[in-house]
Amino acid sequence: MASRRILITICILLFTAGIGMAQSAESRELERNRIRLADRFAILSNEIPDILRADSLGRATTVRNNGFRIQIMNTRDVREAESYKRSFDDWASNVFPANFVFTYVLYKQPFYRVHVGDFRSRNKAQEFANRVKERFPDAWVVIDQIVPERVR
Repeated sequence: MASRRILITICILLFTAGIGMAQSAESRELERNRIRLADRFAILSNEIPDILRADSLGRATTVRNNGFRIQIMNTRDVREAESYKRSFDDWASNVFPANFVFTYVLYKQPFYRVHVGDFRSRNKAQEFANRVKERFPDAWVVIDQIVPERVR
């Protein structure tokens, strides 16, 4: 019985030693590959030339802020929204100075929305909405992201 226990103990020791050696070989292989992979990643992450970065192109970045716009239409048909936008632009060009009000067709599933204006305060947006309601009676003030350069 004692010899059987010794034999089992020896087998267990040999088995765990073999696993340990296999794991250390796998660990060495993993370390060697990990270093190579890290080098490849570092090379790839720096491959974008500075000339192609948005900052170096000198493009103006548009800063958006929370504000208010007037919604004049809500529809599922993009052609109808574009037509309504053109109708508003024609009317606004006769009523307001050039480039006074901007029109946007926005898509938020499943609707296309026609928004006009960029306002920081609800009061100014409401004043403008009252003028717009003369021609577009369903107009109402909505919270939206505005373009600060276009605020009047």
